[in-house]
This record gives sequence, structure tokens and C-alpha cells, in this order.
Amino acid sequence: MIRQTSIDCYNQILHDGTLTKRKLQVYTILKDMAPCTGGELEREFNIKHNLRGSWKQLSILKEWGVIHDNLPTRKCNVSGQVVLVWDLTDMLPTKPTKVIDGKPKGFQKVMWYVIDMMEKSNTQSFTLKALKEKYGKIKK
Repeated sequence: MIRQTSIDCYNQILHDGTLTKRKLQVYTILKDMAPCTGGELEREFNIKHNLRGSWKQLSILKEWGVIHDNLPTRKCNVSGQVVLVWDLTDMLPTKPTKVIDGKPKGFQKVMWYVIDMMEKSNTQSFTLKALKEKYGKIKK
């Protein structure tokens, strides 16, 4: 049985439009079936949408925090194998920052840009205050 907090979260996601069409289709089926296996989800996805590949969205939805596989494994009704079981969380989706070697994606390019600009302007150092004055507030 689905928890009220998961239903509330689902309704908020529908209202906000924070998931793409395909991710929302997978999330909706998972909401109706949870907890379920990837194979069971795939079978239902194929029946409802005549499409395959719902399993491809599972790792993304997990990474975004809206589903989890923290349940005990069990035998899948489709494959007969003992597999992961998927369920909804009570969280809204958040796209994680890509981190490579402990740095945000693109960090190295930004740093080389700053170094290049400092060399071109013959600047040896700068303060955070000077950067803010020159470039204004930086959007995150």
C-alpha cells in the first residue's frame, strides 16, 4: 500500500512538471505498483504504453531521489530471478551536481578560464570582493 506522503509527493511532481514525459510515465506506473521489480515494471510499462525500456529510467529516478531500492530482494514474477525491489520515496526530484574527482563538472574549464583571464590582464591575485564587484552576483 502506498503511503500518503508518497501520494502527496507524486501530486506535487505532477503539478510542478519536474519530470520529463518518459520519467513521469515510469514514476506513475511505479506509484501504482510499488513495491515492484524492474521486470514487473517493464511488463506493465509495455502493456500501458506499448514501449520498452522503463528500466533505463530507474537509476536516474533513484539518483534524483524519488525512488529507492532499499527493500529486501525477492523473486521477480516475470523473470523468476531474485532481484532488487523498487519503491517511491517521499522526496521531490533533485538533479545531483555531476562530480568528477571531487569537483563539479566543468570546474577545470572554469579554473583555466580564470587563469587565462588573469594572465591576459597581468593580474597576479584577486579578492572575492573584487570579483563580486566586477562580475556581480554569480547565479548557482
